[in-house]
Amino acid sequence: MRKFREMHGETNTDLFKKWASMRQRVLSKWKGREHYFDKGITVCSEWEVFTVFRDWALENGYEQGLELDRKENDKGYYPENCRFVTKIVNTSNRSNTVMVDYDGELISLTLLSEKLKWPVSKYNTIRRRIHNGWDSGSAIQTPLKVGNFGHKGSISVIDSLTGQKFNSVKEAALHIGVSRNHLTAMLSGKRSNKTNFVYE
Repeated sequence: MRKFREMHGETNTDLFKKWASMRQRVLSKWKGREHYFDKGITVCSEWEVFTVFRDWALENGYEQGLELDRKENDKGYYPENCRFVTKIVNTSNRSNTVMVDYDGELISLTLLSEKLKWPVSKYNTIRRRIHNGWDSGSAIQTPLKVGNFGHKGSISVIDSLTGQKFNSVKEAALHIGVSRNHLTAMLSGKRSNKTNFVYE
């Protein structure tokens, strides 16, 4: 029996490409199968027909440039679990998204970066700090610049646990018996920070 083929003339449209991409992602041969197929993510039977998906999309906020997003990442593609969002929101809804507490609001680091218009270098440094074990407050509030970089004198360091203050990174490094470069790397997020020291 021949498989049913739709005749809709829309194979070159943005919406058709989104539909085809959605269906391809859940296949066992997809290169990212660990994020979809291996987790049991499927496409509902009604959306196997493009025109049904198209009609739902046009009635539910589809605009060119928006991305198809699952509200709950551990569930599949079906009308109640899908929506169209901007790329930044979609990126923020992934399972590996870094969430931070900012002014009492739980928000993804990506959205916060967009909201505060951070340069890429600042976003990358803060993300790396959090990955290395920093709490989100210290990661965000600690200055990114190290050394003098236009400052008068050295940047002071404080022990966040005891409140002890050091007038420079060098002084703090001597106190705990490591090199200044080693402590600088920890404070800037390039190494895992195993101290309680942060820039003041």
